[in-house]
Amino acid sequence: MVELDWQAWNKYNKHRWIFNKLELALHLGYQAGPGPIPVPKSNYYIVRPVYNLYGMGIGAKVVWLDTTMTEVELIQKVPPGYFWCELFRGTHYSIDYKKINQSYIPTVSMYAGSQNKDNLSKFHSWTKCENPNFVLPDFVCEVGSDDVNIEIIDGNIIEVHFRRGNTFIDEYPIGTVFETVWSNSDCDINGDNFIPDYEEGAGYLKNTRLGYIVSNIKNA
Repeated sequence: MVELDWQAWNKYNKHRWIFNKLELALHLGYQAGPGPIPVPKSNYYIVRPVYNLYGMGIGAKVVWLDTTMTEVELIQKVPPGYFWCELFRGTHYSIDYKKINQSYIPTVSMYAGSQNKDNLSKFHSWTKCENPNFVLPDFVCEVGSDDVNIEIIDGNIIEVHFRRGNTFIDEYPIGTVFETVWSNSDCDINGDNFIPDYEEGAGYLKNTRLGYIVSNIKNA
């Protein structure tokens, strides 16, 4: 079973281009490019690594990029190994799919409550929800993974993983809220409503994720 992105890299070697986030963005028709390629218009863009098999949004940030920037100015904002992409606003969903009889069926979904604007790795909470009406594109289905997790914002794919992404919410009813507990949080992690889910992002996270506080459990 694939549990980590680097395991999927080894298993699905013919589809490794999907792990290239710049290539994925271009394939999906987004405005995107590596530094020092100039942006088409002055605006806010998301800047992040072309590859990140660690997950957790490591290195991602929202940056204002201007069409008048010089090559030197642009590469300071978009370092080597990074790329810029148009920024999507709206509800951020994480959806798990399971391959059943050669078809991919959405099994569990959640949406992000709010996100730290200065740290895109840091979500404040997630809420289990009804599966949004989103159909996986053919190029994702062709990989043949038993499990797929995608993240979308305003109907636009921003992440593709050939593994589960939301296993910790399986047993909870729709409407349950999962408040993220970070290492600098002032939360009680000794209660029954705490779910441990440690993640340090290979040491790149300023604050490690300890887990979640579960609240607003309905129909339990």
